[in-house]
Amino acid sequence: MNLKNKVPNARKWTEERVTEHLATIKYHAFQEDVDYLGIALIKEGLYIQLWAYWKKIFANDDDIIEEMMMIESIFEARLVQAALRKKVSPWVAIFSLKNNHQWTDRPAPEPVEAFHEGCIFGLDENTIIIAGGNQYSEGTYIREPGKNKGNDKMLNSPEPENK
Repeated sequence: MNLKNKVPNARKWTEERVTEHLATIKYHAFQEDVDYLGIALIKEGLYIQLWAYWKKIFANDDDIIEEMMMIESIFEARLVQAALRKKVSPWVAIFSLKNNHQWTDRPAPEPVEAFHEGCIFGLDENTIIIAGGNQYSEGTYIREPGKNKGNDKMLNSPEPENK
């Protein structure tokens, strides 16, 4: 029997009762000895599966969902703070943030593709003309002296379309 999604006495979880528990859980979230949502729930005499159950049955109750999000944010911020202060291993912090708080690694940058549609004409070291291409829109660009590529400013930008 799969107990992961089974909640005994499910009908006892009214909005009023859950709101009372959330207030106490939020209080526990600020206590120094409570570093994890599961510990706050256990101190409240609850089990971790209830959190997911509450999120499901109160999905349309903005007040409850907002309070749950605030509590999750407290634990997320405390975890980051603990990692910065070296009270928690960075590996534990990364694992928890990815698995409990939807953090992700920054995606790898896409490779720079060659201009296969456009032509670049260099007039001098500060001015280029682009005819098509996938990095710049078609037009004439000027590079300010001493600036790197990517800081180019378009001289003759097309008029914005009226919406």
